[in-house]
Amino acid sequence: MADKLTPKQEKFVQGLFAGLSQREAYKRAYNCENMKDETIDKKACELAKQGKIRGRLTEFQDELKERNMVTVEKVLTELAKVGFANGIEVKTNDKLKALELMGKYLGMFKDNVNITGAVPVQIVDDIDED
Repeated sequence: MADKLTPKQEKFVQGLFAGLSQREAYKRAYNCENMKDETIDKKACELAKQGKIRGRLTEFQDELKERNMVTVEKVLTELAKVGFANGIEVKTNDKLKALELMGKYLGMFKDNVNITGAVPVQIVDDIDED
């Protein structure tokens, strides 16, 4: 859809996606030197309502979602492939590390630290009273 937008429209959408207000995105994309803020706001609002502008912004948002969709399930699936691999060349260290990470996530391994006995505490009274 990016090829259907003019370079200025694309810059406007990128500004919106980057978190700029409609006014600021419009100012960065278009020459607004002699425009009042009210005029800029009106033009920016009209532009933002256009279907191809909304569509391009949705594309950006979808791409971001896809890149950030690393889930526990995906990580565990990949670890399981390594940890339970048979017949393919996987180093023993890699298998052990994958199994360890899965086990830790599942709470199978607990590091318990037990402290018993008395701990001596020394109180020092070094206050000078000059």
